[in-house]
Amino acid sequence: MKPYYQDNHNTIYCQDFRENDLPDESVQCVVTSPPYWGLRKYSGEQELVWGDKDCVHQWGEEYLGDTRAYGAGIGQWQDGSAEGGRPHYKVSQGSICSLCGAWKGSYGLEPTPEMYIQHTVEIMREIRRVLRKDGVVFWNIGDSYAGNVSRASNGGRAGYGTPREGVFQRGSDVIKPKDLCLIPFRVAIAAQQNWYECLSCKGKYHGSQWGHVIDKTGRHHFVCPSCLKVRLVRTTEQGWWVRSIIIWSKPNPMPESVTDRPTESHEYILMLTKSKNYYWDADAVRLPFNPATIERAKYDWDMDALTKSQAYVQEGIYGRDAKQLNRALADKINAGLATGRNIRSVWEFPTQPYPEAHFAVFPEKLPEICIKAGTPEVGCCSKCGMPWVRIVETKQYPRHDTEPHDLATDGDGANRGKHARPTETQTIGWKPSCECNADKMPSLVLDPFMGSGTVLWVAKKLNRRAVGYEISEEYCKLAVERCRQQVLL
Repeated sequence: MKPYYQDNHNTIYCQDFRENDLPDESVQCVVTSPPYWGLRKYSGEQELVWGDKDCVHQWGEEYLGDTRAYGAGIGQWQDGSAEGGRPHYKVSQGSICSLCGAWKGSYGLEPTPEMYIQHTVEIMREIRRVLRKDGVVFWNIGDSYAGNVSRASNGGRAGYGTPREGVFQRGSDVIKPKDLCLIPFRVAIAAQQNWYECLSCKGKYHGSQWGHVIDKTGRHHFVCPSCLKVRLVRTTEQGWWVRSIIIWSKPNPMPESVTDRPTESHEYILMLTKSKNYYWDADAVRLPFNPATIERAKYDWDMDALTKSQAYVQEGIYGRDAKQLNRALADKINAGLATGRNIRSVWEFPTQPYPEAHFAVFPEKLPEICIKAGTPEVGCCSKCGMPWVRIVETKQYPRHDTEPHDLATDGDGANRGKHARPTETQTIGWKPSCECNADKMPSLVLDPFMGSGTVLWVAKKLNRRAVGYEISEEYCKLAVERCRQQVLL
């Protein structure tokens, strides 16, 4: 497929990501924000076919969203205004093929959350193919409430100067009106599930599609979604590791006219990996020490109080070892050598507007953190793609026998005898993690829902390569313009 745009760092494709031709295991890090379920209809051509590609589809009647809760047969709107007194639109929620059950519509506008999850799993499966075994995925996703929601094309929900396009009905047989749909958690649980093959019909299905039966002995059996019978299965693909659910806290959230619950001021970032071992550069995203910690390091710390803290009790560090560790930390802080504390799972920064783009642009700080943590700043092997790693100098302090402690003061398990030595580390350089003896090149970052190109913009500023996919040519033009502006900077 010919790129829509390409320069030394960024490549843009104006197409559905599911049709990409990227090589297997070629991407080091994925940072993306897909359409949230039931939130908005993006501008441009967004309609896709989800299902059997070989079927000669016969599309049924189009599903339409509710239109302003019009009272059928009463000749007026529920707020009392006359029929036709206000704009009245119907919003498409796609249509179903009568032959294979495929759905045609825009991703994010599925009639049910179950269908949205199914389509998300399909996209994640393709991401899994192109992601390296040591790669990381950051999946930014928001939640929604069931019920009738006023919606606009580019501005998310209508209101505050944004014209209304129509009313979209969200929910399912299980989710009641006003229920929080818990979409991020449903996506995370679905991502964890394996793919299985039926040993009878050879069909391969995601774990969420199989039925389950427990016999009298308590044994669990799979019911094939094609055979509709209990079958023997084998695992063909392992599910994702959900390593963290990060909270993006927004100090400037969108206003909401609710009076019976808190205003939503956060979104979620699912951190997913293909294996239990993966590349993660903790030092690149460490947080600054608390100012009180830095100030305290200028003076003699109360070592006795610190060594009795619950944190050290849990780590098995007591007595003289804990005093040495605290003194060493204070010395490093005063010398400017301390790298900071490990990044937390709550990230707080405001939304960042981009005047030319759609409503859903996320701030540059979000992909910056993800890219720094998921890819090495010096690059990867140009031959095999293995990331370079830090050369770390480790210092261990002498280990002492733990002296008797007062359990009432020091906590349960304080008197444990010998324990691990306290250590501290410092980066002194970088080295390849392979034996190819090849040059290094920037790592590759992927955004399968590129939008206006924020991830590509940030990746280029961080000297990483990036590839983005977007089906709307309007957004591709915005992304290209940003890339070209960056060249001039």
